[in-house]
Amino acid sequence: MNLTLEQIISVMGSCFELTENRGQGYDSYVYANDKVTFEFDRINKKLSTIIYNDVPYYVYSGTLKSFDINGDSKPEKIAAYDDQDFNGSITVWNSPDKVLSQAVLAYSGGKMDLTFEPQIGASKENLVIVKTRGGIHGDILKWAEGTLQSVLPKGIDTLSQELAATIEGDSAVLVHQKRDILYVCPLPEATAKNVESLSGTDRYRYAVSILPEVAGENLSLKVRTSLLLKVSDQYNAFEDTEGIYSDVGQVTQSFSYLGNGNWQENAITGGAKYEKGAKATVQQADLSIGNVHLLDEIAKKEPELQKSLSKYTEQEITDGLLIPYEGLDVGVSDGLVNYISLEAGSDKTTSKGLKIGDAKETALSMYGLPDKGFTEDDVWSYYSFRKDTAQKDNSFLLDTLNIEFDGGKVSRIWISAYITAY
Repeated sequence: MNLTLEQIISVMGSCFELTENRGQGYDSYVYANDKVTFEFDRINKKLSTIIYNDVPYYVYSGTLKSFDINGDSKPEKIAAYDDQDFNGSITVWNSPDKVLSQAVLAYSGGKMDLTFEPQIGASKENLVIVKTRGGIHGDILKWAEGTLQSVLPKGIDTLSQELAATIEGDSAVLVHQKRDILYVCPLPEATAKNVESLSGTDRYRYAVSILPEVAGENLSLKVRTSLLLKVSDQYNAFEDTEGIYSDVGQVTQSFSYLGNGNWQENAITGGAKYEKGAKATVQQADLSIGNVHLLDEIAKKEPELQKSLSKYTEQEITDGLLIPYEGLDVGVSDGLVNYISLEAGSDKTTSKGLKIGDAKETALSMYGLPDKGFTEDDVWSYYSFRKDTAQKDNSFLLDTLNIEFDGGKVSRIWISAYITAY
């Protein structure tokens, strides 16, 4: 929902109170009479949040589309955004005061997109395909009885409830007796070591995700059930999970859409993600973009960045800053670089040479298989462990390098520091 500041003011007027958050790079435009506040991201020049009646709607990575979903020959407006619980929400309306339908999806992971697929299948149904970064990675919706309704196969998580897994040394074993499935999944050395150090009943879990594909009037769907092993007890805000997990194997069901919410299962495939003896592909030395390295001391290694801190208050510096710097967004806290983000429009590269616009194959050849994510996914995450020098025990910290793809090309790269591991 890429509204500009000029559009907001032209519609809402200039009777607002402006509050600046210079450290995090956003401004709040408060329209008290309308009980609405717009939070505007100065760095990326995008609207990030609409707060109405004290309820936040996170539209930064949402979208707004217009198409005729109900077949009345008039285009409806369809908005996708994150609600106050960070769940994906979809609202359909045909006039400012007439909402036709609202649908709430699972955790969206901070990104949603919509595509309209008309005249699908023998019954010529109009479908909306939703893609998200979190949860099950989306939904498939149709207009029925005056509302948007999901047409995903019923019980798509049934397989995950029937699978059994065990961890045996440097491998995980994935079993489903009724389906005659038995996969031995080798673990990378770092994953095996981390899993061994953790205890509890949640050492592994399953994740279900969907991958829809439209070809002409035909809709196919892959439902992937992944086996993930815990490598850290720390809460993962990005995935909304208690713990950091690495996927090591998967089972995928393939379906064809028959219409009216009915599906035909065509095949079931799967296997291990890694080959035996796989090693970590990202080291601490790899965690840099341009001339900025994760954990750089600002005062010693980044004098130009240090100069830019002079315009901030001590409190803002203590709270943490997000600063635009030489085509990057750089996070600073306690005098150290703790976050680096490379967005579209910058010509900077990672330490290995990866840049915006490179193909997935290029990223794979440089960094190997990710710790989190499969090659067909749009987000890959790589983990790098380091000793926590502030602790006397064997505590480690987990840093991440993350690559996001759009249409098979690198669209964003970000590096984040010091997620407590164990």
